[in-house]
Amino acid sequence: MPTYKRALKGQINAPVEPSKLLGMKKPEPWMRIGSIFAIVFTVVTFVFLMLSWKPSSDMFVKVLPLIPVSLMIAVINAFNEEFTLRAAPLSQLGPVIGKQQTLLITSVNFGLGHFYGVPNGVPGVLLSSFLGWFLGKSLLETKGFFWAWLIHFLPDAFIFTFYAMAA
Repeated sequence: MPTYKRALKGQINAPVEPSKLLGMKKPEPWMRIGSIFAIVFTVVTFVFLMLSWKPSSDMFVKVLPLIPVSLMIAVINAFNEEFTLRAAPLSQLGPVIGKQQTLLITSVNFGLGHFYGVPNGVPGVLLSSFLGWFLGKSLLETKGFFWAWLIHFLPDAFIFTFYAMAA
């Protein structure tokens, strides 16, 4: 497998370092934790969107032709944000100021950047900061892009579909 493919994918089953924030006392494989988190985060995002936007069944039918565009935008957005807001800063700042400080800076930056996002306001900043921390943790521990991009893309797919529905 070419080097760039290995670097993008990383070690998708690397161990997750135990974390009090995640309630973990022993290492677990990223395959397990990443899969669980991807499902939970996506479902929570979908429920939030349903409760806050209250779309009708007619809106879902009307948005069907726009779903491919929504998915493409979600792919691009997740890649762009993971690369520019997380991967690049983690790779450059980590060796200079340390892994934990870099993770904190990128997490807060990601959270603040979502003040007007979905969800928005202070709760959105807090949730996005936690997500940023988790996705940064995945990049550092797997040495790859796979989990960060996938976990970011899945909720974005719903978010951009709801945006298309509202248009």
